[in-house]
Amino acid sequence: MLVVPFTSDYDQRFITQLGDDKFALDARWNERGQAWSFDLTRDSDGEVLLAGAPLLIGQDLLAPYALGIGGLLATDLDRKDSDAGPEDLGTRVIVAYLTPDELAAIKAVLGPEGASIVASGAVPPPPSSPSIPAGSPGGPGLPPAGTTIVNTTVNNLNLSGAGFGQTVDLSDDTGDEVLIFRDIGLASLNATMALVAGILASGTGTVRIYTGGIFETFPFTGTPSGTLRDSAAVSGAGENTYDLDATFANPGGLVPIKITMQSAAPATLVGVSIIRGSMG
Repeated sequence: MLVVPFTSDYDQRFITQLGDDKFALDARWNERGQAWSFDLTRDSDGEVLLAGAPLLIGQDLLAPYALGIGGLLATDLDRKDSDAGPEDLGTRVIVAYLTPDELAAIKAVLGPEGASIVASGAVPPPPSSPSIPAGSPGGPGLPPAGTTIVNTTVNNLNLSGAGFGQTVDLSDDTGDEVLIFRDIGLASLNATMALVAGILASGTGTVRIYTGGIFETFPFTGTPSGTLRDSAAVSGAGENTYDLDATFANPGGLVPIKITMQSAAPATLVGVSIIRGSMG
């Protein structure tokens, strides 16, 4: 599963990987209709597959068109059954891409309407082992390469493995808590969720992991929304590994996962080079 990098920009265009192909997505806010719509264009040949499709929560946005490329699920993270307003896309309302295999697994457990049920957040989806395909520059979890977060510049992004994670090159010395990674997990069918993460870090400071809340966009400084699940103090010479883990009641649906870092004080450097984890 991949979170598609929509934002609240009223007229936006980006290219991302959906399954085996890259696609250009154009999204627009219609002030008169008070609604978002999007176009979908195959990048390899410029063929427009969808034009002006409504971006509505609680359903598979691609299901009516039988494109065979998987599904797009728009979900209200506040679970108020409310479509995205002009400032909500990419934060309160996120759009996740599911491969055909992931959709098939959901339907096998929940039936033909499974994708809509999962998008509503009412029922947790079945267990899965999501891969992390290459998306827009910088990948699905991090801002585009070259983006500066406070004093942090994102470089050298490489995706690998299952669950969530990135190989990164991040450092900061402001003393502020800075969002450095975000992803979204599929809740399992278990009553209790287990969240684990390993972080390779250096310098002096703190790394933290949160779940839930809204999907803050980059750059973001401060304490993110959601629940703090675990933290670790970073110290010692060179790079060291730090474990973050937590168990909590299954919230169901799609679960935002956010990781932050914070240097011990202004002018004191903290850095993170690898993030790996899973939730299930």
